[in-house]
Amino acid sequence: MLTPFYQMQRGNSRTVARIKKGLLAEGFSIEILAMEQPGWLSRLEEAVSARRYALIHGFHGLYLGQALEKIPGLKEIPLLLTTTGTDLNIDLKGPQRPVVIQALAAARKIIVFNPDLGQFVAEAAPGLAEKLVTIPQGVYLE
Repeated sequence: MLTPFYQMQRGNSRTVARIKKGLLAEGFSIEILAMEQPGWLSRLEEAVSARRYALIHGFHGLYLGQALEKIPGLKEIPLLLTTTGTDLNIDLKGPQRPVVIQALAAARKIIVFNPDLGQFVAEAAPGLAEKLVTIPQGVYLE
């Protein structure tokens, strides 16, 4: 999982933690690369070169797009993108739009938390609508 803001108490960190917990319970091996951590980029470059990942799950279209610009080899690995709101509500409508569109286009599936966010993607790039999957956010209860 490739995510910004993992070490802060924000929506991304909670979402990533919840998904990680669920996948670990199902037996998946998960590595989290927090993009605010020093050395994340070199660790990702090394992992991509070594073909260590079967899948990369990126959170936030702008940040995944920036990683794609720095490491073009990421496109050779199946990518899943969970949009987190800000990337569609703000970044997709601003000067960073091409970077977000690049991430959306590179992803095999684009996860949105509600149909309204999916509509932003469908309007911005109609050809990407078939990649959309709506998975409502939930609350983890013991």
